Amino acid sequence: MPGLLSVALALFLAAGVALTFNLNRLRDSFAWVEHTNEVLRNISAVERALLQAESAERGYLLTGGDSYRDSYADASAEIPQLLETLKGLVSDNPVQSQRLEDLTASLNARLGEFKLAVDYGPGRLNEALAILSTARFRQLTPHIEGLLAQFRQAEFELLEARQQTANRNAVLATFFAAGMTVLALLSSAFGAYFLERQRAISQLRAANEELTKSQENLKRREAHLHSILATVPDAMVIIDEKGIIQSFSTTAEHLFGFTQQEAQGKNVNILMPMPYRLKHDSYLARYLTTGEKRIIGLGRTVVGQRKDGGPFPMELWVGEVLLENGRQFIGFVRDLTFAQERERLLHEMQSELLHVSRLSTMGEMAAALAHELNQPLSAMTNYLRGSKLLLRDSTDEHAKKIGDALDKAAEQALRAGSVIERLRQFVARGETEKRVESIRNLVEETSSLALLTAKDQSIRTSFQFDPSADQVMVDRVQIQQVLLNLLRNAIEAMRTSACRELVISTAAAAGNMVVISVADTGCGIAPDLMSKLFQPFVTTKQTGLGIGLSLSRTIVESHGGQIAAEPNPAGGTIFRFTLRGLITGELDEGSDDAR
Repeated sequence: MPGLLSVALALFLAAGVALTFNLNRLRDSFAWVEHTNEVLRNISAVERALLQAESAERGYLLTGGDSYRDSYADASAEIPQLLETLKGLVSDNPVQSQRLEDLTASLNARLGEFKLAVDYGPGRLNEALAILSTARFRQLTPHIEGLLAQFRQAEFELLEARQQTANRNAVLATFFAAGMTVLALLSSAFGAYFLERQRAISQLRAANEELTKSQENLKRREAHLHSILATVPDAMVIIDEKGIIQSFSTTAEHLFGFTQQEAQGKNVNILMPMPYRLKHDSYLARYLTTGEKRIIGLGRTVVGQRKDGGPFPMELWVGEVLLENGRQFIGFVRDLTFAQERERLLHEMQSELLHVSRLSTMGEMAAALAHELNQPLSAMTNYLRGSKLLLRDSTDEHAKKIGDALDKAAEQALRAGSVIERLRQFVARGETEKRVESIRNLVEETSSLALLTAKDQSIRTSFQFDPSADQVMVDRVQIQQVLLNLLRNAIEAMRTSACRELVISTAAAAGNMVVISVADTGCGIAPDLMSKLFQPFVTTKQTGLGIGLSLSRTIVESHGGQIAAEPNPAGGTIFRFTLRGLITGELDEGSDDAR
C-alpha cells in the first residue's frame, strides 16, 4: 500500500507537473493573443486617424472651417504616436518591423501631401486639388491600404500559428496529465482538464469576438471612405486590363447618365463616341504590349458620350494600379461643357468691350475733328464778311451779285460751324453712370480679356493690390476701356522683348485717390513723344490712329483723375492713372439712402 501510495503520489506529482506545464503554455498563449490583439487595435487606430485626417483635410478645403482644421491637426499628431507604439509591439518580429518602416514612410508622405493641401487652404483650392489629383496621391492610398492589410494578415497568421502551437502543447500535456491522473485519480484529472479547457475556449471566444468587432469597424471605415469618394467632384471610373468597368462613382452616374448597375461589367468604350469607341481596345492592347504611355499620368481633353448619345468635352486623367492578379486603370473625368461655355462668354464680353472701345474712339475722333475744323470755319466766315465790306463801295456791276454770293457762303460756313459745335456738345455731354466698384475686380476681369489674345507670348503677369484702396466711384465700362487700352499697348510693346513682365498694381494716394499702375518691360517710348503722348493723333505704332491714349485721358479726367507715363527703371514704360476713392461716410450715406 505504501508503495501504491508512493506511486499514486508520484503519479499525482507527474500529473501536477503536466498540468502546471499546460497552464503555463495556455497563459503564454493568452498573452500572445492579447499581444496580437493590441497590435490589431493599433493598426485600426492608425486607419481611423488617417481617415479622420483625410476627411478633415477635405472638409477644410471645401468649407474653410476651423473645426475641420483642428480635427486634421489632432489626427496628424496621433498617427506618429500610434506608429511608435506599433514599433515597440513588433520589435521582436523583423519582418513586421521592416513592413512598419515602409508603412511609416508612406504615411509620412501621405501626411506631407495633406499638410501641403491644408496650407494652401480654400483660398488656393485649385492648387490644393491639383496636389490631390496627382498620380502619387492616387497611388499612395492603395499602397498604404495594402501595407495595413499585409500587416494585419501577418498578425492573424502569427496568431493562428501561436494558437496551433499552444493547442498542440496543451493537448500533449493534457493527455499526459490525463493518463497520469487516470492512474491516480481519474475523476480529478478529467475535472481539472475540462475546467481548464473551458476557460481556454472562453478566452479564445472573447478574442475572436474582439477580432470580429475590429473587422466590422474596418468595414464601416471602408464604407465611409466610399462615401467620401462618392462626393468627389470629379467622376471616377475604374476598369481592368480588358477595359471592363469595375467601379462607377456617383458623379460618373450623373455625368454619363448610366447607373452603376448599367455600367459595371460593360466595356468602357460605351462612354466614347465613334470612332474612338472602335479604337479604344486596340489602344489598351498596345499599351499592355509595349508599355508606351500616351495618356496615363497625363491630363488630356477628349470627347465623351452620355447615355442618350450626346457628346460633350471632358478632361481625363488616368492612373494605373498594379495588383497581384493584374492591373487596374483609374480614370478621373471632369466635364468641360460649362468651362468652354464660360470661355465663349468671355470672348463675347471681349468683343463687346472692343466694340464699345471703337465707338468711344470714334466719338473722341469726332470731338477732335470738331475742335480742329471749327477754327478754320470761323476764319473763313470772317474773311467772307471782310470781302463783302470791301465790295460795298465798289461801282462794278457784278458787285451786288458777288456780295450776295459771299453772304450765302458765309451763311453756309456758319451753318457748318453750328453743326460741328452741336457735334462737340453731343460728345462732351456724354452721360456716364458711376457706381461703386472694386478696382481689383475690374483689373482682374479686364486682364483676363487682354491676356486672352496673348497666350502664346509667354508674358509673366503679376498683380499687387492694396486692400485699403479698393472701392472707387466709376463708370465700369469706361474704366475697363482705359485698362484694356493700356494692357493691349503693354502687350504690343513687349512683342519683341526678351524679358516680358507685366505688373499691374493699385495703391492709395493723397486726397482720397486710388492710383492704378500698368508697368511693362517693352521697347519704351522716345523722350520727344513723352510730352505729347496723350494728344489726339499722336502714336508710336505704325498702324495706330493716336486716339486710344487721348480717349483714355478724357475718360480719366472725366472721373476727376489724371493719367501720366514715365520710363520703367527695369526697361519699358509705366502708365499711371488716378481715380476718386470711396469715402467711408459716402458709403454709409448711400446705405442710409438705400434704406
